[in-house]
Amino acid sequence: MASSPSATIASMASTMASMASTLIKSSNESMTSTVKPIASTIENMASTIVTMSGTIACIPSVVSDMASTIANMSATITNLAGTDYAKGQSIAVIASSIAAMSNTIASMLSGAPSPVPSSTIVSSSSINVSTATNTPLARESSSAESPKLQSSVPSTLTTATATTCSPTASPPTPTTCSIKCTCSPKPTVHNIPTTKPTLRVTAIHSSTSTSTLPTSPSTYTLPQSISVHLTPSCSVVTSLAQTKHTVISTPSTANMPSSTVTTNSSLTTLPSSSHSTGSTVSLWNGVRTIKILDSIGRTVLYDIFLWGTPKKSLSEHLDQYLSHLPEESTANYRKLSSVQRRFNKTDLQYMANDPSCASFDISLLWKCIKLACEDVAEASDPCWHTVSPQVSSDAKMECFVSGIKKCRNNVYHGTLEMSHSDFLQTAAELRFIFCGALSAAKQRYNRPDAELTSKTQWVQNNLDKIAQEILGENDLITFCGDRLMQDLAHEVNDSLKIQFQNAVNIDPMAFLVGVDLRLHVQKVFTNVRVRSGDRHGEGTLINYLDLVTVAKNDAKSGMPQVLLVEGLAGSGKTTLLTMVTDEWLKLEQDRSFRGLDQYDVLLKVQCRDRAITTFKCLLEKHVSSVFLKYRSLVLPLIKKCNVLILIDGLDEANEDSERLLTDILEEMKGVPSCTLLCTSRPERTSIFTSRIHSKFYISYIELLGIPESSREKFVRRYHEEIKRQAQGVQDTEALVQKVQELRGRELFMLPLNLVFLTWVYHHKPSAVTTTTTQSHLYHIVHQLSVEKLLDRLAHHPMTKARDRRDLESCIRECLKSIYHESILALAEEKLTLSKNAEDNIRTSCITQGIPPSELLSAFFCLKATRTYLGMQEQYSTPHLGMQEYYAALHIVSHSSMAKASGSVRDVLKVTLNALDINLSMFQNVLQHVAGLLHLLNYSVPEVVSVEVVDLLQESGVRCRTQWLDLVEDTGAAPMVLRRVAHHFMISSDGDEIVVTDGRIGSYTALLPHLPSECPIRVNITKVSEGLEELLRILTRHTCKWLFLHPFYRDPEEEVTFNDTLKLLLPRSNMKVFLGQLSPEGVVCLPASLENLALVFGGDEHSKALLRALREAHLPNLKHLKIHVPVKLVSPQCLGPLPNIDNVQPGEGVDLIISDVSDFDVDKASQVITGLQPPAGFRAITFPRTTTTGLGWRRLVKLLASAGAKIGAGIAVPDTSVNVDQKNELDNLAETTVGCDFWRVSEEILWP
Repeated sequence: MASSPSATIASMASTMASMASTLIKSSNESMTSTVKPIASTIENMASTIVTMSGTIACIPSVVSDMASTIANMSATITNLAGTDYAKGQSIAVIASSIAAMSNTIASMLSGAPSPVPSSTIVSSSSINVSTATNTPLARESSSAESPKLQSSVPSTLTTATATTCSPTASPPTPTTCSIKCTCSPKPTVHNIPTTKPTLRVTAIHSSTSTSTLPTSPSTYTLPQSISVHLTPSCSVVTSLAQTKHTVISTPSTANMPSSTVTTNSSLTTLPSSSHSTGSTVSLWNGVRTIKILDSIGRTVLYDIFLWGTPKKSLSEHLDQYLSHLPEESTANYRKLSSVQRRFNKTDLQYMANDPSCASFDISLLWKCIKLACEDVAEASDPCWHTVSPQVSSDAKMECFVSGIKKCRNNVYHGTLEMSHSDFLQTAAELRFIFCGALSAAKQRYNRPDAELTSKTQWVQNNLDKIAQEILGENDLITFCGDRLMQDLAHEVNDSLKIQFQNAVNIDPMAFLVGVDLRLHVQKVFTNVRVRSGDRHGEGTLINYLDLVTVAKNDAKSGMPQVLLVEGLAGSGKTTLLTMVTDEWLKLEQDRSFRGLDQYDVLLKVQCRDRAITTFKCLLEKHVSSVFLKYRSLVLPLIKKCNVLILIDGLDEANEDSERLLTDILEEMKGVPSCTLLCTSRPERTSIFTSRIHSKFYISYIELLGIPESSREKFVRRYHEEIKRQAQGVQDTEALVQKVQELRGRELFMLPLNLVFLTWVYHHKPSAVTTTTTQSHLYHIVHQLSVEKLLDRLAHHPMTKARDRRDLESCIRECLKSIYHESILALAEEKLTLSKNAEDNIRTSCITQGIPPSELLSAFFCLKATRTYLGMQEQYSTPHLGMQEYYAALHIVSHSSMAKASGSVRDVLKVTLNALDINLSMFQNVLQHVAGLLHLLNYSVPEVVSVEVVDLLQESGVRCRTQWLDLVEDTGAAPMVLRRVAHHFMISSDGDEIVVTDGRIGSYTALLPHLPSECPIRVNITKVSEGLEELLRILTRHTCKWLFLHPFYRDPEEEVTFNDTLKLLLPRSNMKVFLGQLSPEGVVCLPASLENLALVFGGDEHSKALLRALREAHLPNLKHLKIHVPVKLVSPQCLGPLPNIDNVQPGEGVDLIISDVSDFDVDKASQVITGLQPPAGFRAITFPRTTTTGLGWRRLVKLLASAGAKIGAGIAVPDTSVNVDQKNELDNLAETTVGCDFWRVSEEILWP
């Protein structure tokens, strides 16, 4: 028996749906964004045809046009499949089969006669057929998804199909289309004649797909949903049972041309899921409900509030009104305790901002009605706590008011997705509650009938308007923004956390090791010194764990933040951001970094990446699944989040990332909840800050490197991890000892240099010396890379038969190509090798008979980099510092450098083929050039050394620390020293020269070339080699401040450098001296001295020093600080210290007594009373003590009984007493001695 056409069409459509499902499963990852969405739409439309085939006589052209649409989309898939060779052929075959069946269906229906007489006159409307996809948001394509709701609609209404008959339609003629009519109180079934419909198809597609698909009229562009509009005789609202599709009607006043295709890239589709009843669930119904409550419901409550507080003026703040309620008031506020009527901080802020109360939300208005309105039920009455929003028509006003609040809570805390029938029921309930609330309030407060009629009509009209209006993104953001923002943030974080799992491993030396070491950042990261400030180069030291909080703490209200983290090459900028990322991956309670919990979303930008030029593109690339779901709402929702964007390597930005940074700054300039945490070398931050809009607040963070106290810990942890993964045998503690010997060297404050040092020691311990310089360190690492390569080539099939010296010579030739390409890449601000550069290096390798892959892996790392072709592995220099070192090697090894006319500038011009060179880009290269000329003993004219110094000054070197680094790197070459001295004195650091432990050697070499009148401050914290020579040179200079801390804290039996100091002191116009002096040295102290700190080194030394102090002529002395190690001095040999005349607050005589224990308390008391000057002490401190609270109590009592005079107070370490003990001792000292008792950190106790 032959099947009917309808059955045939249904069968073919079912087959198409199955084949489309196969397409979805067959599309691989590269085709997901193209083939899969189209196939999903085909599957949905085919399913719709199956459902509609039973009523095909009613709307044959709908099915025909849908079939044609499927055919066109199948052709598109066929074309797309040709771009993928792996699965393209099978996909193309399936798509072609679907297209053939679709064309067959269209042909079967193209000649179908209309079952409706052409003379039938009907009203114009349309039917909208939408396929559902798994994307959450969409504009509505129909203005009548929610038809006008009348209060007579039963609350139990469930709509399968509904229509409003045209009043001008002809008497109904029996047809196969049965529809329920909602124009009568009791819906009845009518048989409605229909005209042949006119079709309009709206393709809603992804904006990202338009560039990859044809745009000719015959080809559809990657639809995400298809809206098919018809013009039948009546307005229809219907759901197709057991399908994913909804047929929704909208009024239409004009027929659309048949098969017209319109596209709108800004539209997105609604989420939908089917209830068992077949009703389609829509997010927009929930949005409408929220809008009804927030606009109409809130207005109703506000009207009731105004009626119930007739004596409150709109300009009077509510809290003021409530505090002045008269005694005759019946408001609950007067009846309740302060706790019961309490408003929270948010409520009070609303009240302060809006005295009229018009902006209050539903919850606050409910509370205000309950507490402030007259003649309402007691606050404890159950009517204020309605369990269900449903209320009876005779309910109290309070029940209606609470019903509105309950409805609000249900919607806000429940799901936003709501079926159409549920929305109709909710809207009818809200209409009843709103009108009932107004009616009950009118009776309660005796309002005029006309006022009630007016407000009720306003409620009716506005509810109908909201139910019918087209909602868009603004409505969604306004009424559901917070909900959606939380969902988006959660989904973005889930996606990014998966991506970031591998991003928290670091491997800076993969090129040298030859194996893939995955060092988790937490295992090797250690404390770094960080300085925070509002201006470049200024600020205070902070804990690096507080880095993220700086932006929030320094923030000006309502401004987005830019936090610029500056640091030298190798100072740990990238590692610090990696650490922040790793901390963000943890649970909040497990984080060490403070302030991360303030942010909802964390994003990362690598400035070296390419192909991402906009903020939108960044989101689309990194969270594509979220972007596909939220589409055009992603940016608005992200801007509602607290966003932390980590931007790594401003100094490595390329053309694409520059455009990205510009777009981020533009997009986020009005988003106060956004913080940009950026890293850069100092020389590039000014370029970036010049582009920052004035709406951003900028803070500066300077990475000062690893403090000396943490360097040993760093190398210990790092080396142990290397040994664990790379099977090393070197003794870690021997390395730690080496680092201790290098204390004071500024070079090793940089984490990268410590990394290099650790690897050098791991492979060649003898290469680590106390004279290692920056260029020397890089040179050793480079030599180790060559040696490692030679070892591998000795076992490589291509080279194992060749002589090692021959191989080394060939490698040197290949390295010239690497050096050349490195300086070219540096000029283009690229860390990665271009295809052309890699080819050049490979060609050089082939010429020399060296396996290219072996050479490349010896000096480069293979990194995944984002390009226009997606994520690709490219060879990259391990670190920018290494690239600069390679570039320097190109310059010093250039053939022209050995000539008398050799010039570094000329080499740069020839290499870069440029007349003018931006030397600021090559500052670190020039630093390496200066070091290499000395290190490698290149025979170049002296004039070249002078030229390098001048080029460095021209490149932007202004800081004295940079000039001192140059002195170290060049081995203090005389020609270099003379030229450095010229630039040194015109630096930006001021007139004062500061000499520290790590710079003793540099200043010893440089000071003879500097003017003798320069004021010098010397601050020595440890005994270092070369210190006596430095002091000898200082005898010819103006040393204003001399701090010799190690000799002050731990005196020697014989005064160290006594003869040198006796020469230095009288010749300088010194203001401050701290250290150990002999009695003869005290006599030599200059009359200019203002602050003097001396130590007593024993009984005889103490007696002689006391005599010398009494005889010394120090008319300007304001502060004397005497240190007495309690174990070295007997109280019997002591006498009173001299007074200091005309002292000001903070001046006078201080006594420092060290190494006191509970057993030394009596002795300490005797020392104090023995040395006490006639005017008494200003303060007494006790560093390095083990005394307990009981000991301090005894000391205070002894001092009181001895009549001790202490003007300010007694200070002890915070480790020796707790807070409670300190408070008790403070009271005791104040009442007995007349001074304070302080509890401070150990370092504060020492001058």
